[in-house]
Amino acid sequence: MAVQLAQAHAAGLTVPFLGSDNWGSVDFLKLAGKDAEGCFYSAHYNPDRRNELTGGFVISYKKRFGDQVPDDVAALTWDAFGVLAEALGKAGKPDRKLVRDALAGSGNTRGRRGS
Repeated sequence: MAVQLAQAHAAGLTVPFLGSDNWGSVDFLKLAGKDAEGCFYSAHYNPDRRNELTGGFVISYKKRFGDQVPDDVAALTWDAFGVLAEALGKAGKPDRKLVRDALAGSGNTRGRRGS
């Protein structure tokens, strides 16, 4: 996307661009440089969010990966494994049908509270 922004600006486009959550990476901002100025993006995760679940996840991640801030893929993976762990707990054993049934009845409340 950084290349596309540069090409668009080189072609004379001066409108603000709107991107999705994949624009949230540090690498994108480094690659896009000034071409990202005046652009907007929407995301489902913010590592600076101040709540118990997100804050705890960010702290644990930084301890494990040398102070690196977790991106949205890491947050989604954390949420997914949290839902799976909850379903395994409800199922009581690693049985496919029991886990599937536990997932179907979970309501996915963890993700709504988390990131």
